[in-house]
Formats: sequence, C-alpha cells, structure tokens
Amino acid sequence: MPILEKITEGLLYPLPWVSYVILLFFLVTCCIISTWIATILLKKPLRKNVIAFLLSLFAALAIIEGFMVATGFMATYLEERGLGRPLDPGYCSDRPRIRLPNSAVNFNTRAFSYSRTTNNHGFSDKNWEEKNKSIRVLALGDSFTEGDGTSVDSTWVSLAESRFLADGLDVEILNAGICGSDPFEELKKYRVELYKLNPDIIVIPVSTSDFVYDCYVRGGLDRYDTPGLKLSFAEMVYAFSRIGRLVYSNFGYNDLLMQTKDTAWIKKESMRHIADAVEAYALIDSIPVHIVLFPWDEEVTSESYVYSLNISLANACEKYPSVYYHDLRECYSSTLKKEGLVSKNLWWTPIDGHHKPKGYVMMADCIYENIRPHLKRAVAKHELQNQNF
Repeated sequence: MPILEKITEGLLYPLPWVSYVILLFFLVTCCIISTWIATILLKKPLRKNVIAFLLSLFAALAIIEGFMVATGFMATYLEERGLGRPLDPGYCSDRPRIRLPNSAVNFNTRAFSYSRTTNNHGFSDKNWEEKNKSIRVLALGDSFTEGDGTSVDSTWVSLAESRFLADGLDVEILNAGICGSDPFEELKKYRVELYKLNPDIIVIPVSTSDFVYDCYVRGGLDRYDTPGLKLSFAEMVYAFSRIGRLVYSNFGYNDLLMQTKDTAWIKKESMRHIADAVEAYALIDSIPVHIVLFPWDEEVTSESYVYSLNISLANACEKYPSVYYHDLRECYSSTLKKEGLVSKNLWWTPIDGHHKPKGYVMMADCIYENIRPHLKRAVAKHELQNQNF
C-alpha cells in the first residue's frame, strides 16, 4: 500500500510535516498520560492545579517548538535544504540509495536552484549505454560528484570528460554520485549494482567531512552487518525536537552529540574508517581506484586538513598498488592565486559550502591534471591490446 509505505518512510526519514505531527502526537500523549496519573493519585483541590499546570506546560512546549520551526531556529542543514532529517534507512540498508530512472531532481537553496532528470539507471547523468569508448571511468561520490550547486552539464564529471576527449583520449566518465553519500555507501552501491557497468577505472572524490561526519555518524562497513537504523534516545530527541537541540547545545554538545573534549575520539574513529575504506576499495576486482581528496574552503585558507587526515589517507593508500591517492589542495591554492581570488569566491553560502559553477571548473581541472597520466597509459594499453588482436 503506497500510503502506508509513505507513512512508514516518514517515521524513519521524516518529511517536515510528518515529523511535526509525530512530535505533536508525542506531546499530546505525554499530556494525556500525565493528567490521567494526576487524576488517579492526587486529591481534588491539588489535582485541578496540577492538571492546569501540566496542560499549560505542554501547550507552552508546543508553542515554543512551533515558533522555533517557523523561524528556522536550530534548524539542521538538511532541514534548511528541505531534505528532511538524517534518519534515512538507505544509509544502512542492503539496498543502496538510487533514484528512480527518468525522474526529476531539484537542488534548491536560497543561493541557487537547479533541476535535472535522472538517466536510465537513476543517476544525474546522460543515459548509460553499452560501452563504446576505450576506457570507461566510473565516478563515485556525494553531492560534489553529482553536482549540487550547478547544472548537469557543468559538474566536474562532465567538464573533465570534455577535456579528456579534447585531448584525443577515448574516454567516457559515468557520473554515479548521489547527494549525501559516503565512501562506504558508494562501495555498497558498486558491489550491488554499479559493477555491472564494467568500469576500467574508478574515481571517488572525498572530503574530510566524509570521515569526520558521515562515516562517524553512520558507521563503516559494519553498518551493513545488521541493516537498519540504530538510534539512541538522544539522537531521536535531537532529530525531532528543536527544544531538545537547544538544550543539548547549551550543555556543550555539537550536531554529532559530542562535546569538544571528545574530538580526540572522533579523530581516532575517522582514521579507522579511512583505513577500512581504502582496504575495501583495494579489493575491487583488481580495478585501479583513484581516491581524490578535495579541501573545504577553510582547509584551503589554513593550508591544512582537519585532523591532518590527508596524511592518514595517503599512508593508507600507499599500502595497496591498485589504489592511488590525489590531494587537490595545492591545485586549489595555486588556481586561486593565479586568478587573484579568495576561496570564498568559489563557494556558495557558508551554510551550504558547495562549489559555484566556477568552483566545479576548478575541481574538474584539478582532477583532470591528477588522473590524466593514468588515463593516457590506460588508453595506450587498450589500443596496444587491440592491435595485438
């Protein structure tokens, strides 16, 4: 039943109106139970006052919560983008998150608005047909690969492919990026579905937030051992209640429900996830995997990555001959200096943090420069094999 499925989905990955109804239902239920207990346990004079207090309390909480929602106070990034809550069971499901083929996709913020239609496989790219190029590159990744913040023909994938073709390299790049994805989810998607595309090379751009935030919150490959969301009471309160977030923030907790003193643990977990991810990608059918680390604007400005995770990622990649590490920070810095720009010129609002179209040009140019020697060798090897046949 589609309606029942929609309601069930709403409980796990709430659309705004669904989550507000759930919270209101929770408050009303608590109010009813509290007044019922007061009716049973308290004598008449005191009972009336307590019930009036409880009704006033729950009414005040509902009004305050509604005011915070209406004004956007304590809203998360996903809520500001109109993307619901970060409780998507797809992150932990055996079935990877892939959009419906030939369906509309809209990327909207206060700063930009872009629309596109998914291809015959459910991705924001041209239709994927039988392999007709010497080398097929599969581009995995999150919103920076899918191209959140630009048009479908201006993603780094589209721009880099055009540059390779202009160089005379017989290459096609398939854009398999999905907004909100992380390296482990991309690996799951490849194992379940994308391996059928028979790529010759895999390229996956990553940022420090993939490991510091996404993998820390969702877990690594172990999340697929027992599929399904595993939420604590604190996480549920944070997801549904703006008042709850305000309380947590005043006790020094961030949006990871961690305190500043716990950042050492986040760093340790991030390094563990990096090692696990690189090892897992190294086992992909002997296909070369290029892991591309791109910086956030503050990492360009400070000339260093969060927790120095670039070092952890480089060391992990060195262990495996089929995994190549590329760091774009120097390329970004030199591009900015050459054009006389500061990093903020190439990004959207601080709330969003995605590239502007000009930023995607820079990203495409830097990835092109890093992987071009590898693609040239791959194309030459392919042509030599064809000549021998």
